[in-house]
Amino acid sequence: MPSGIIACGKYSYGKDEQAKQEPAVNPADVQGVPGTSATSDAVLARMQKETPAALEGAIESIAKGANPAMIFEDAGRQLEDENFAANAAALHGEFISSGQQVLRNVGVPETHFEAFENWVRKSDPDLA
Repeated sequence: MPSGIIACGKYSYGKDEQAKQEPAVNPADVQGVPGTSATSDAVLARMQKETPAALEGAIESIAKGANPAMIFEDAGRQLEDENFAANAAALHGEFISSGQQVLRNVGVPETHFEAFENWVRKSDPDLA
């Protein structure tokens, strides 16, 4: 690499040139996308800290199109929190709502959400 060039990911920065960066997200793609509630943020943070295996299992389950309810229930028992499974299910619902809004924003009709999800699972399981 030539002297004076710093590489960072796919971008190079020279002493006399400005970084050529694309925005990480097209602002129109996230217009009106609902955020997650404080309760859901707390559930996610708790899973990351206290039940990381359950979080990983839930993510894998969802990616395969399976319902993660049993994983949420098991995590709730492990944490001795009778509300945990319901709160985790609400978190999952919030993520679904946000994802569906992004799909609307990029032109996927609601009637095609299921077909789009199936296509993603088949074409790139790591993205599902």
